[in-house]
Amino acid sequence: MFSKKQNNKSLETDQQMLIRISIKFAVIFFVIFMFDFLLDGFSWFFDIVIELLHLLIESVEYSIELMLEYTLNSDHQQSETIIVNTAIILMFYGAYKLFRRIPSLCRRLKNKISLIWHAYIKQELYYWQSATLIRKIKIVTIYSVGVSSLLFLITL
Repeated sequence: MFSKKQNNKSLETDQQMLIRISIKFAVIFFVIFMFDFLLDGFSWFFDIVIELLHLLIESVEYSIELMLEYTLNSDHQQSETIIVNTAIILMFYGAYKLFRRIPSLCRRLKNKISLIWHAYIKQELYYWQSATLIRKIKIVTIYSVGVSSLLFLITL
């Protein structure tokens, strides 16, 4: 029922617990300090993906345009008109199908998130209830120091 990681959590030493919790706060500090860089990196990656997608669409469009000009004996403008009208119809159809599926997708996503959240809370509650009083005091102290450090960092 519980993962190996959760079982190891109750068997870990105080030093391992301190390292595990410190890594959590180190990641939070890293995200806070590097937020601008991470945002720029994500923006750059998203821009590259959009450009590659645009190149792919252009190559498909050009191939279809050549095929239409050859098979229907149409000129460039007529082929582009056919492609644009077909793309608009396909976009409307896709938007309609997506609009019809949004409620069921949201419901499935909500149920899945709820299931994962409840399993996580159940594991943490099991770990907390099985911990000794001394261990609970150490955990609360470590998290208090970490949160205080975060608040100090944010208010600088």
